[in-house]
Amino acid sequence: MSWYLPIRLPVFWEETRRRLRGGRGFIVLSSYVLALLLLLLGLTVLNPPGNPDTWSDFGHGLWQAFFWGQLVVLFLIAPGIAASAVSAEREHGTLDLLFLTRQTTFALVIGKFLGAVTQMLVVIISGLPVIAVVFFYGGVSPAEMAKGYLTILAVSLFYASLGFLASCLFTRVASAVAWAYGFMLIHILGLPLALVVFLVFFPDFGGNESLLMHLSGPLEHLMSYLGDADQAAAYWPGLISTFVQIGVVLAACIVLLRRIRGASILRLPISPIGRPSRPAKTG
Repeated sequence: MSWYLPIRLPVFWEETRRRLRGGRGFIVLSSYVLALLLLLLGLTVLNPPGNPDTWSDFGHGLWQAFFWGQLVVLFLIAPGIAASAVSAEREHGTLDLLFLTRQTTFALVIGKFLGAVTQMLVVIISGLPVIAVVFFYGGVSPAEMAKGYLTILAVSLFYASLGFLASCLFTRVASAVAWAYGFMLIHILGLPLALVVFLVFFPDFGGNESLLMHLSGPLEHLMSYLGDADQAAAYWPGLISTFVQIGVVLAACIVLLRRIRGASILRLPISPIGRPSRPAKTG
């Protein structure tokens, strides 16, 4: 590893370089920034700020539009951006080469996952100069914007981890991408529906609302940020719950890759170590 790289995660740096080099990454960043600029221009033209006394309301509405716009974009790209991290290696037959290195399974999972989400983080950071326009109008504090970006980051990382789980489960990239978005829909729609049906059959179940919110994880975190002062108290518990669930999903990915790694080692034509070789026949 080069001397200027501060963290010894070679898989992470290789994954990051592979995803960010070439023209595709710059096209994605340019398209994202252009979309934010068009959104800013459209809101300014359709709903001009008008009187300076109302600029704070305009700035708050502008931030809400930027927040939802970024959240929708990351909802669409987060599962798919991590779904090819491992499945592409398996599809191309290069995963066994990674298993032959000295990297542990934990380092492989963390390096692959962080390398996949780094592209997503670069997309988020690239829009900051455009979104900083809201401070010109006011109505949004830096703390509120920081909490909003933390919410976007936590929700995006969670659904990216579901995409990474699909990448560890399936050998084909197309199947992994399809199941990544399937896992996201199951979490968004299926889990709340299943809990509602459970509460219908068991109405006397104590603490049902808190259980529903804690199992929803990122949805609880998102609702606490968008809600009123009563729901704001659940912001930090929702954030902790989201990162705990991310850790659980990545732990499942480590277990899956360890099983795949063990099966790959058994398939390699390696002779037992220490067995004496037979002498060559003479005459």
